[in-house]
Amino acid sequence: MTSPYPSPTKSQIATDYERLSDVAYSPLNYRANFHAVVDTLSDVKQPANAGQSRVSSYFDGYVIDGTARIRFVCFNPQKHQTIASLARSGEALAFGNVLMKKNKATNAMEAHLQDNTSFMRSPKKIDLPNHLDANTSVPKKISIADVDKQAPDQLITVDAKVLELSPPTTLTSCSRAGSKIRRIVVGDQTGCCILTLWNDFSDAVEIDRSYTFESMGIKSFGDARYLYTPQRNGAIVPCPDLADLFPQTITLTETPTTVEKVKVTGISDYAKYHVCPACTSGRVSRVENDAFEGAGRCLSCGTLTLIENCQSAAYALLTLSAETSTILLSADAAQLAEIAQCPIDALNEYVLLKSEEFRVKYTKNKKIVSVEREKNPSTSISVSTHLGVSETGQQEVMAAQGSTPSKVPSASTAVRSLSAAFSAVSETSGGKRQMAKNRKK
Repeated sequence: MTSPYPSPTKSQIATDYERLSDVAYSPLNYRANFHAVVDTLSDVKQPANAGQSRVSSYFDGYVIDGTARIRFVCFNPQKHQTIASLARSGEALAFGNVLMKKNKATNAMEAHLQDNTSFMRSPKKIDLPNHLDANTSVPKKISIADVDKQAPDQLITVDAKVLELSPPTTLTSCSRAGSKIRRIVVGDQTGCCILTLWNDFSDAVEIDRSYTFESMGIKSFGDARYLYTPQRNGAIVPCPDLADLFPQTITLTETPTTVEKVKVTGISDYAKYHVCPACTSGRVSRVENDAFEGAGRCLSCGTLTLIENCQSAAYALLTLSAETSTILLSADAAQLAEIAQCPIDALNEYVLLKSEEFRVKYTKNKKIVSVEREKNPSTSISVSTHLGVSETGQQEVMAAQGSTPSKVPSASTAVRSLSAAFSAVSETSGGKRQMAKNRKK
């Protein structure tokens, strides 16, 4: 029986197809052709911001070829079954006309499978000696010191001890709202590094305990490498306690950078939304049905609720300009409200752009820590200013003369009296003019 999936010719294999290590550093919007094994494949899923996104559903995964591992994403759910059936055998596939784009969150190149992207079985044999253990499907175990020597997005396994734990944080950004993340420092006898754990994995470790971290991904930030949450059916398993550890040289605590007198000069990725009262993290999307007016449904837990029962939240990337520099920082609802000096319900982009200068503290990952403004001293109005004598001076002179200061009206009382008098005169004058007009008619 003839296979429904044709194979590329030998000339195509020799000339048109590239290694993933080259594709990973290709220019933006580059059209790539490569051979790779599908390492992971997700189910068809809904985007986190389904109520605001034009994308209804998508699926993603990772492909590997022994030189690199890159993420792919496809916004055509009809292609999922075809790729799943081809990937089930574990054989290499030939991908053609793949659009390369940057991931907004990680800044790494990823493969976008378009409607005109082709994928078929490839006769090329791909060996993965540096990726998987010969006898298991678990990536090879390496030391912490060797993490910096691995390619980004490679999968590895390490035995390490938890040296430091940050408190878990629930994200409120547009792309991964409701997700929980925790950063930890792990180490062994050769070194230490930062590891990020997402969602359920964030509660899987304890301080001063040793674990085997299976199928950990490698990410890069500048010249440094860090590990992120287990991939491809990975796991975190307790292991015998590690002794004689390398001295800890990395810490999660940091001193925020302070910039004086910045002003909002640009806003991007602005989002204002409602948070589910049931799960306290998911976004609530308004129900487009007249029978459910004023109701919304949580995109995370599916709870139906009234919008008026939900707490308002917001997120934005702010371009802040100082005298000699410009920085791009992320801010949550409370920080945006502090910058705009208004309640969250009254918050909008225009109010932020019109906000006054302020002092900002932020971390090295460009997140605002605090917003501060100098408190202007309250100014008092003195009726006697035009006479060259202050209210305090008046009281001192009267006390020296034996008069009672309390008989002299205060400045605020005098101003209110003058304002009332001017208003009365205006109303009287206006009334007389109106009566004169009526007589002429």
